[in-house]
Amino acid sequence: MTDICRDFGISRTLGYKYLRQYEQYGLEGLKDRSRAPHACPNRTPRAIVNKIVGFRKKHPRYGPEKILAKLSEQYPDSKWPAASTTNLILKKNNLIPERHRIRRIEKVNPIFDPTAPNELWSGDFKGKFRTGDHSYVYPLTIADSFSRFLFAAEASPGKAYF
Repeated sequence: MTDICRDFGISRTLGYKYLRQYEQYGLEGLKDRSRAPHACPNRTPRAIVNKIVGFRKKHPRYGPEKILAKLSEQYPDSKWPAASTTNLILKKNNLIPERHRIRRIEKVNPIFDPTAPNELWSGDFKGKFRTGDHSYVYPLTIADSFSRFLFAAEASPGKAYF
């Protein structure tokens, strides 16, 4: 067995496994078999899935939360899955349409485009910040929009009103 396994480049454990499968099942035993589990104890019961799918088909605009709420009212003795599981059931049964998002990229033009200094000034509240004495101030800046020269920066103790 050691020489045969070395010739095929497999371990002796695997060689003995193939030998047992051949002795037990013949050539069929050497074919690849499914590795899927035989049972899934956490799977949602088929009856519950059918009720969810049937309810969604009657009410196509209801989402998973509303479906569960309505079904819980109709069948209070049944144990219903979580909303996320209900959503997966709806997706698996093609009851949730795929969203096609349209991404629009528009060219952004500035609101103003000064061509010379002092042609346009701008004022801007910069948002609040806390000073050393733990009080808030709201700074206002006045600047030349062409050169970005800062003419004034004043801290207002009250709220900034536009």
